[in-house]
Amino acid sequence: MSDLLSHGLLASAGVAGASSAQCGSGIAAFTNDLTVVPRGRDSPRTPAPSRFTAAGRERAPSLEGSRNGVEMLLLEQNQLLMKQVALLQSQVQSSQARSEAMSVQEVAQSKLFQSHTQLLEGVDPALQKVFLDFEKEAKHVFEAWETQKKLFEKYSKLNEEGRLHNHLQAEADYKWQWTKLYLAKAQPVSDDQDMVEDGYNVAEDWARMRRRHAEECFEFICKHQKQCVALYEQEVSLPVLQQKLTDRLDAWFAEQAFDDLEVQRVLKQRACQFVQSFVRATRPKIQTRMAKDKEQQQKREQVLLEAKSKWEEMDVKDVLSPALFELLDAKQKRSCKIKEDSALAFLVKDNEELCRRHNVKIVSEAYKGVHNLVPSDVLCVPKFVLLHVARSGKFIPTRKATNVKDILSGLDALKRQLLLCRVFQGNAACVSKCRLKSTWQPPGSAGVDAFVRLLSHELTQFEPKTFKSNQSWFDRKAKAWLRQHADLVAVVDCDKGLGDCLVLRSWLVEQVQLQLAQGYVQLSPVELQKKVAELKFGADAMVQFFFSSGVLSLAERDFLLSKFQVSAVGIFRILVKVHKQPVSSRPICNVRNSWYGPFSTFLVERLGPLMPQLDSVIVSSDQLLQQLKPLRCDAAMRFVTLDIVNLYPSVDRKHLMSIVGPFVRQSFNHSALGDFIVKALELVLEACVVSFQGLLFEAQDGIPTGLSVAGILANIYLWHFDRYMSRMCGCDLQILRRYIDDLLLLWAGDVQSLVEKAEGWHPSLKFQVSGEMEVPFLDFHLSILPNRRVHWKLFEKPQNLYLYAPAFSNHPASTFASLQLGGAIRCERRNRLFSDYAASIRSFRRRLKDRGFDLAGFDRLLARYRAKRMRRHAAPGLVRKAFLKLPYNKDISASWVSQKLRQFEPLLRQSVPALKLTTSWSVGRSLFQSRYKQVWKFLV
Repeated sequence: MSDLLSHGLLASAGVAGASSAQCGSGIAAFTNDLTVVPRGRDSPRTPAPSRFTAAGRERAPSLEGSRNGVEMLLLEQNQLLMKQVALLQSQVQSSQARSEAMSVQEVAQSKLFQSHTQLLEGVDPALQKVFLDFEKEAKHVFEAWETQKKLFEKYSKLNEEGRLHNHLQAEADYKWQWTKLYLAKAQPVSDDQDMVEDGYNVAEDWARMRRRHAEECFEFICKHQKQCVALYEQEVSLPVLQQKLTDRLDAWFAEQAFDDLEVQRVLKQRACQFVQSFVRATRPKIQTRMAKDKEQQQKREQVLLEAKSKWEEMDVKDVLSPALFELLDAKQKRSCKIKEDSALAFLVKDNEELCRRHNVKIVSEAYKGVHNLVPSDVLCVPKFVLLHVARSGKFIPTRKATNVKDILSGLDALKRQLLLCRVFQGNAACVSKCRLKSTWQPPGSAGVDAFVRLLSHELTQFEPKTFKSNQSWFDRKAKAWLRQHADLVAVVDCDKGLGDCLVLRSWLVEQVQLQLAQGYVQLSPVELQKKVAELKFGADAMVQFFFSSGVLSLAERDFLLSKFQVSAVGIFRILVKVHKQPVSSRPICNVRNSWYGPFSTFLVERLGPLMPQLDSVIVSSDQLLQQLKPLRCDAAMRFVTLDIVNLYPSVDRKHLMSIVGPFVRQSFNHSALGDFIVKALELVLEACVVSFQGLLFEAQDGIPTGLSVAGILANIYLWHFDRYMSRMCGCDLQILRRYIDDLLLLWAGDVQSLVEKAEGWHPSLKFQVSGEMEVPFLDFHLSILPNRRVHWKLFEKPQNLYLYAPAFSNHPASTFASLQLGGAIRCERRNRLFSDYAASIRSFRRRLKDRGFDLAGFDRLLARYRAKRMRRHAAPGLVRKAFLKLPYNKDISASWVSQKLRQFEPLLRQSVPALKLTTSWSVGRSLFQSRYKQVWKFLV
């Protein structure tokens, strides 16, 4: 570079000289102008040229003798500039070399000495907390890795030495108490047990089998422990830890609305360095600690060996004396209360002296009887069985302890919901039920994936709460008693929600046969197969025809034909009517899983919107109350209630379709859709087949009670009866309202003539008067005040046991809150006067106490509800929700799960805005579900 600069400077000097030569005439002229005053060499203002330059060097002689002083000065200046440039270049090169050396040294120092805590210098204090929280969790993971690795080494050592774990060794050493006679006479029970020369020894065969099982179990444990160590090796690996910290940074950026990409990149690079430094600092410490622990373990084993040798030489007095002192110190003088249904009470209840000595008191559990219809002369049901049945069929036993896998079981479904909400922004509140569940997988999202990873990591920290089983020893004993006497007694649920009932199996079979005799005909398996094949063929042809005509959509066609492969028939059962005298039954056909179930669902969705057109039909107590509040009864009018006797089995099917068919066609403007609905109704009525005790029965008349469309069908049918009664009764009838088979009338004439008019509509229906003047209807007790206004208060059936789900049942807290609030609101709305409300709420509180609820907690819950109701001004808008569905158990903290769901919501909102995350629960099998097969599917 110095050569190039020298040549450039020389060239510029040459150019300057040439230009001055070319301009010689101008310079001469200028010089002549300046020589007006002569200035020679002797002039004091023009000194003689010196032999030395300005730098102090001797001036070089002129080559041609023609160079003047200006040219010599230019040459000297060029030489001086060249030297300065060369000096500057050398300084720059040395500075660059020093800086490069310093950068290399700094990088080396950062790699060797910079810790992960030093990397946090200059990081935002709020973001430092994310790094520190990650460091704390990573330390826990490393500790778990250390523990699992120690266990793996321990198990491997035991395996190499041919030993078993202590627990498994104890199982292998367990000896069965054979009698001496059998030990002498025992023979092998299978051919694979070889006889030895000295004869067969059952104790040795037992020991070999136990040892073999213990070895298999220990091998199983060792293999899974190896996989566990491999899993933690992956969790503490550098890429996985860096990914976790990067995800947390993304969540923090989203929460703080930080969108500077360059700073995010730098911080993520800093995070990777942080993790690398943390791992480099942590892993060697753990490995060193593991080595020290291993050395200490060897020393402890040596000390233990010496202690065992000393123990064998110890006197027995030195062993018993400390134990006696500990026993005396542990004794406490205080009263001890035990429940009547506990195992301890069963052992000590007959020993009064023992109870008195230890001040033991046996207390009875709050008990409210069940409907026990088993005669005492046939079978005496023990009290502990009645206590168990009194828990009600809604009672859910606690599960086994919840593990992390149960908590993580709903993440895949939650992820799919989030991706669907991201793709479909609208609310899905009015989606038709007549469609198959979609299997379409929405496109992925990096934000959703990061949220699910972070949530999964947080949920893996789950620790189950300590809880006790909500089933006592007497519950297990009662279940065993019911199984042993299953051929004699059965537990059946009552009609109208009046509780559970204990009945004789013979009475149950008699009632079922009595109900099957009304409209059911027995079928053989061959006849059933032929009938179902014909119906399916006709249904398929009908659906395909209306689909090709454009009446049905593709989704509706696939839904209607979705269960054609199902061959199971329904199950016939009954509900016990304990509020009737004599006690009778109501038939129920459980056909939910039958092949024509989708047709019934389709009919409910299509016919349900027609209900508001039926002015005399009541669908709820609130609707009835709205109609009775402004009513003023005419003179001589009184309330009368009628009940249709055995409505569903008694309906004449031909008469039913002759009335319902034209009504449906007219409601759908005589379109093809109306024709399809009528044909679908005929199909579900004809296809109903149920089983009982292994026999098959076809419903040839009436309306099968278990059909989901049965209630709507009965209301449409009887609405024409209501219109008939309005025409026939004239001025004697002021109002008629009906809830399926229960009628409420304001009637001024003779009651018997009213029944005659009602039975004149069709001979298949029979009516009976259930009340007059002051009448119970639904959950109201109705009467007429002197001012002809209607008075109402809450009606409670005397036979109702109010067996709510007990407070210790394995239900979520939201279930109990809904139960308590629903009961309180019902007492408030169903009473016109405050005095009636006060009496109802007192009764409700007493029943809650009987079921184990805390009344102070109930009061607080009710106060919060009332305060919230007063603050509510407008109904909130629809908010999209996504649910994490988990199996509920008492050891899960719902608040902990909700807090984990809210923790990373800002990150999720970047991908899925305006979404609320919440928890939904699946509960275990209730007592009713547990007993269902025993009572109905396997009747003997």
